[in-house]
This record gives sequence, structure tokens and C-alpha cells, in this order.
Amino acid sequence: MDKKYLRQNLQNSLTNIFHKSYLKKACAGILICGLLAAGGTWYHHTQKQIEHAQLLQARTTMIEAQANQNNVALLDLSNIRSLTAQAIGIDENAITFREISLSEKKPYPNNEHEKMDSEGKGHAAKKELKESPSPEDYANLPAEQAVSSVPAFQPVYKVACRANKIRYSLYIDAITGKILHSNVGKNK
Repeated sequence: MDKKYLRQNLQNSLTNIFHKSYLKKACAGILICGLLAAGGTWYHHTQKQIEHAQLLQARTTMIEAQANQNNVALLDLSNIRSLTAQAIGIDENAITFREISLSEKKPYPNNEHEKMDSEGKGHAAKKELKESPSPEDYANLPAEQAVSSVPAFQPVYKVACRANKIRYSLYIDAITGKILHSNVGKNK
């Protein structure tokens, strides 16, 4: 008799706790929390996109100003789009351009001073100098070494686009239109 009484008492308690009206209120609360979390995530993502676009625009404005100071004419966006289409081999209208941004090409480090670790990331080798170089050391250099073959200012367009469910990433010289680097990846 005690077992039946305990079982009935437990069943009545559970029925009172998980009553339909309580379950409806709990589901409504969970739904509201989920909607608030989704809205907050969307807002945060939108703010990050706006911040990224502002940074790209600021970098583009800065590089355009540097180009004007150096009396360098940059290719316009329509030329960059057509060069991208030619490089990919697809009609320009079939390409979805995600980003076309202007940046400055950084010189690659010399391979002899570069060491690769196990993950493939490069780390510059530490080189000890016996003494710091003096201005006379630079004056004694041959003329070929004094003048670098790489221009001091080399603007580059980074193009990220998609076509036929494939991602493309290209780096195009903003002055000559030469394709400096390209990469093809699977569309996610």
C-alpha cells in the first residue's frame, strides 16, 4: 500500500509540475530567448560587416592618395573586373564579385633568411649582428645593390569572387593589370 501511495503522490506531483499551462509558458520563454539570441547574433554580424567595409574603404582611400602623390595612375574597377574574367576564363556577367579591395604589396622575405616550422608557417631566422652598420657601409655598396629592383610603392587589387560554385581569389597589380597570384577553392 505504501508503494501505491508513493507512486500516486509522485505522479500527482509530476502532473502539477509539468502541467500544460506551465509547459506552454516554458516553451514561449525558450522561443523568446532564442529569438533574442538570433537577433543579437545578426546585429553583431552586421556590425562586423560594416566595420570591415569601412576599413577597406579607408585603406583604398589611403592607397589612392599615395598613388596620386607618386603620380601613378591606377586601373579602375571595371578594368579589374574584366581582367578577372579573362584570367578565370568566364564571362564577366557570370561572376559574382564578393570583394574588390586595394592594398599595397608587401615584399616577400628572402628564402635564405626564412625558416619554416612544422606547421608551414614562416619565421624569420634570428641573425646576430656583430655591430650596427654605419653610413659608410651603405656608401660603399655597388649601385646595383643600392637601388632596389622592386618599386617602393606597388598597389594591388585583391579580388574575391565566385562563379559556377567555385571560389576564386586573385591579386592583380593595380598599375599594370598583371595577375600576381591566383587561387581556386571549393565554394562553401
